[in-house]
Amino acid sequence: MEFKEIIKTRKSVRYFDQTKNITKGEIVVMLEEAMRAPSGNNLQPWRVFAVTNKVVKEQLKAAAFGQTQVTEAPVVFVFFAKKDGYKSAGAVYDLAIEAGFMTAEAKAKGLENMLAFYENAAPEIVERNAVVDTSLLAMQMMLVVKDHGYDSVPMSGYNSAKIAEVLGVGPELVPIMMLPVGVAAKKAHDTIRFAAEEVTIFID
Repeated sequence: MEFKEIIKTRKSVRYFDQTKNITKGEIVVMLEEAMRAPSGNNLQPWRVFAVTNKVVKEQLKAAAFGQTQVTEAPVVFVFFAKKDGYKSAGAVYDLAIEAGFMTAEAKAKGLENMLAFYENAAPEIVERNAVVDTSLLAMQMMLVVKDHGYDSVPMSGYNSAKIAEVLGVGPELVPIMMLPVGVAAKKAHDTIRFAAEEVTIFID
């Protein structure tokens, strides 16, 4: 699918064909493609749950105030931002060295500078950075699933504490979005966008 077609046809779908499943293999492929999303210092401060279990989806539905798309979709992705994601920097840099993208000297210097920033930054700044990065991942996933012939609906209407309880995560993970994905059972309604000139300040 052409990129322009993807961005024009991606819409929020709330009704999914419950007879159409997505294989675990394709789920993994879509995740791998989505995780090419950018992140500050390439820290990738996220954790993603890919939920296909019907019992767990029912629990997520309850935490999302009964929204039926959670149980109708064959898979629900739940995106979390890792507040302590910067602590994975060493592992990220080791992979870069292994791939030949970074030298040991560059790793040592980069790690020193990066840790100096994050370990002295206000907690809200560290969390904000992780939230921004994870949001980029979630947006990229929406485009990826569309390219694979599926539809999705980004959801933020849920009880965050209950989502964390259902999935057994601690306070270091911040729920960002639930994303039910599947084959649309009903066409999404059309939407309107402001013209770019109305919401952009041009500084020439």
